[in-house]
Amino acid sequence: MITTYPKKISEIDPYARKEGIDQSVARQRFAQYALLMAFSYSRELSAALVLKGGNALNAFWTPNRSTKDLDFSMQKAMSINDFEARLNGTFRRVQDDLGIRFRIQTGTQSNDDNPPGGPAFQFIQMRVAFALSGEYGLESRLEAGLDLPNDPANFVPIEIAFGECVCETIPIAIEGQFSLRVCTLEDIMAEKLRSLLQQVTRRTTRKQDVLDLAVILQSRMAFDVQKVSEFLRMKAPVRNVRATKSALKHPDVKERAKVGYDSLKQMAKMFIPFEEAFAMVMGLVDSLSIPDQEPQAVGGNYAPIA
Repeated sequence: MITTYPKKISEIDPYARKEGIDQSVARQRFAQYALLMAFSYSRELSAALVLKGGNALNAFWTPNRSTKDLDFSMQKAMSINDFEARLNGTFRRVQDDLGIRFRIQTGTQSNDDNPPGGPAFQFIQMRVAFALSGEYGLESRLEAGLDLPNDPANFVPIEIAFGECVCETIPIAIEGQFSLRVCTLEDIMAEKLRSLLQQVTRRTTRKQDVLDLAVILQSRMAFDVQKVSEFLRMKAPVRNVRATKSALKHPDVKERAKVGYDSLKQMAKMFIPFEEAFAMVMGLVDSLSIPDQEPQAVGGNYAPIA
């Protein structure tokens, strides 16, 4: 299995026409692929990082919607300085191979109390600036160590989370040196179901999870529902949410998942109206091997949208 993203500068325009997307989006997807290749040139990073969630789904399983960033789980402790040093060490090889120049423009390391009052999860967040061969103004600024204009089209955001529950991965060969680890379809589905629950406890909204799950179901992609159930049961306690059917069917889950959902129509190849998509997800929930409800009374974790 290989990514469908453009792998050469010359493939950007044909890719944009084929996918029916703007050339700037195809350009950024090429930059994402080039960064994946950069990670594959580092033995330490390729072994420790796991591409997850919507990034893994859209890059390797079922390309459907644009994602501007790259999201990873990190399976070993590493400081931001060590991370940047290892990544910087791969940039020259990618530039030689693909004709794209990278430079880390910003990078931060922080903790997030997630769930509220629970153990802190550590994150590394960075913005990687890029310029393609022939983009002389941007290239010269990167070569001189200058910041690029603050335009999202010039950057790939990266987020790396430590301490997450990753249940299953597969190795994917990138045209670099070492294979990358990518979450399996079942792991991604369980993570998205957990995210639907977590949006309630965190009082946030997440519009993409219902569509991503519905697209998997409508595409009739093969998956093991028992694995999805098992992985959800493993992931839920880490974020202090309840892996039960009644929790997933709580009205607040639907209310929060619906916020901003229609905006996905502008970026998705396959768009499924919310009510139809949510019904498909609830059909998946009905098939899961998880409890209908917990013995104790339900309550306390749910809060209306402010």
